[in-house]
Order: sequence, then C-alpha cells, then structure tokens
Amino acid sequence: MKKLLVAALIAIIAIFGLSQSGSAKAKYSIQKQSFWQKTTINRAKYPQKSIAVWNAKHTKVKFYLKDYPNNSWYGRGSEILKHGKTTAKYTYITGHNKKHTDLVSGYVWHGNLELGFGKEELQSNYLRLDFFVNNGDYLSYLKKSPSQKTL
Repeated sequence: MKKLLVAALIAIIAIFGLSQSGSAKAKYSIQKQSFWQKTTINRAKYPQKSIAVWNAKHTKVKFYLKDYPNNSWYGRGSEILKHGKTTAKYTYITGHNKKHTDLVSGYVWHGNLELGFGKEELQSNYLRLDFFVNNGDYLSYLKKSPSQKTL
C-alpha cells in the first residue's frame, strides 16, 4: 500500500512539475545567425557587473564577464534572438580562460561590449597596429607595454 501511495505521489509531482517547467521556461528563437569574416576586438563595457555569457540557444549561462574583467574578447559572429515580442542582438565572443590555457566562448548582448583591447592585453609586448580601434587604447599601450619602454 505504501509503495502504491509513493508511486502515485511521484507521478503527480512529475506531471505537475513538467507542466509548470514547460510554461515557466523562457523560449528564445533564433531569427538570424551570422559569422563574420573579420574579427572585432572588444572588452566588457561594465567589467564589474554580472553579465552573463550564454550558449547559442540562450538556455544556459556559460560564464560571467566579471570573472574576466581585463580580458579582450574577439567577436566572431552574431545572432538575433526573439523572446516574446522583444528582439535582441547577441555577439559571439571568444577569449582565453584565466590561466590562458583554453578558449572560452559564448553569446553576450552586444550592448555589454565596447570596441577595444582589455587592460591585460594592452600590457603585452606586441600588438598589431591595425588592431587598435581608438587612440586611447594605442596611447595606453605605449605607456604600459614593456616593449615600449625607453632605455
């Protein structure tokens, strides 16, 4: 009798749990997806905020930009997602993990990025001149990079 009661209780929970989770989940649909020929170099616009980087279907957070505050992010594509009546553009980014051993990647809302190198990259020895997108980044590179120090 107890086994039957437990089985019935599990069945009821499963039925109600599935019906609620199906309606409670946010449904995103991909309207357009593109990958770019030329890579853009970006940094987090708000490096201290918990800005989520999502998987392609926008169902799982892969990591947060605040965990990589000084990183440079390489924009490689974009997708337009629709959620209800709202449409938003997300940029596909890649960058190094904290130990610089692997690449991490995902989609982030384009408004949370700005063009330019992250602070960590501006302190590296060599950057190609054609990658700089503004004068401020170039001047910062000249001041901070060990290769630009005068003897």
